[in-house]
Amino acid sequence: MILGHCPPYVLYELIRPVGSLPIPIAFDEAQALFEQAKKFYGQEEYRQAGTVFMEVAQKLRLEKGQPYWEAFAANRIFAYENAVLAWMMNDALDRARRSLGKAAETDTLCADNIHHLLEQISS
Repeated sequence: MILGHCPPYVLYELIRPVGSLPIPIAFDEAQALFEQAKKFYGQEEYRQAGTVFMEVAQKLRLEKGQPYWEAFAANRIFAYENAVLAWMMNDALDRARRSLGKAAETDTLCADNIHHLLEQISS
């Protein structure tokens, strides 16, 4: 192995919610974006992959109390973590910090997890 180079990280997968109520169409839209982000990641287009993973998180926004809001929040965390992993492969941690900082301001349900991610990449 070349010194200073590491193999790609293993990405988190989205988990489809299960229940008796219809799953919001936003999940299928997010899943399509997620597959696109994974494709970018596999092609070593890490900057683009990180950006699309953040779009996945945006697509998965549901208000607290709506059906499947907890599953959607958990999947957003996976998308945020995947974005960080992609940007780490591209040594774009400044971009990760900026994007996660903005997400923490608007995604109050996942803000604690986002702050934890920020702590991990800031140390």
